Formats: sequence, structure tokens, C-alpha cells
Amino acid sequence: MLWRVFEVEDSKSRIVNWENVASTMVAHFRNRFALYMNDSWYQGLFNKLYDRSKEFRTLWDRQEVSGILEGEEIIRLPEAGLLTFRYPTFTISESSVFAMRVFTPHEDSGIDEQLEELLK
Repeated sequence: MLWRVFEVEDSKSRIVNWENVASTMVAHFRNRFALYMNDSWYQGLFNKLYDRSKEFRTLWDRQEVSGILEGEEIIRLPEAGLLTFRYPTFTISESSVFAMRVFTPHEDSGIDEQLEELLK
């Protein structure tokens, strides 16, 4: 998810609240990175993002830390308009190594109808 937000070309245009999503994700990644900074995978991801993305560097240098990752993501799809999702992130192992984010439609957003239209 972090890579997608910073390195997938159309993320900024599709994620309407990109700045908020990106800043929350970097603050959460900083928290995780502190736990696993000697892990080569985390170090590699950090190095690539820091080297390639000015936005990531700017957010990283703010030194914000967050242990909780939940929020709202508003996605713009040309075929469906704006889709608003809420997401919590769950730790799925005792060692906290793995996490899972679950996107659910925001209540009263009309997303059910939009998704049905997309599936036709």
C-alpha cells in the first residue's frame, strides 16, 4: 500500500484525499520501521521510497509517528465517480509482523449502487 501511494503514477489523481492518506501511512510506517529497522526488507523499502519520492522524503522528515492506522480513503474512478471507504488495519500475528487493512464502504455514501453499476 505504501509503495502504491507514492510510486504508482495515478495514485494522486485517484485518491482524492491523497495528502491525508499519505501522511498517515508514513507516520505508521515510521512506527513499524523503528521496530524492524535492521530488517533488510524494511530498509530496502525505505531506501527506495526516500530516494525516489520527494513527497515521501518531505513526510518522513516531519518525524511524525503513529501506532494506529485507520481512516478514510476517497477514490475517484472515471467509471463510477467518487467511492468513499473506511479502513482499519489489524495485526494478524502475535509478533505484529503482519497486518491487514480492510476497506469497507462508508455508510450512506451510495457506494453500493456505484459498485453495482460497475459490475454491469
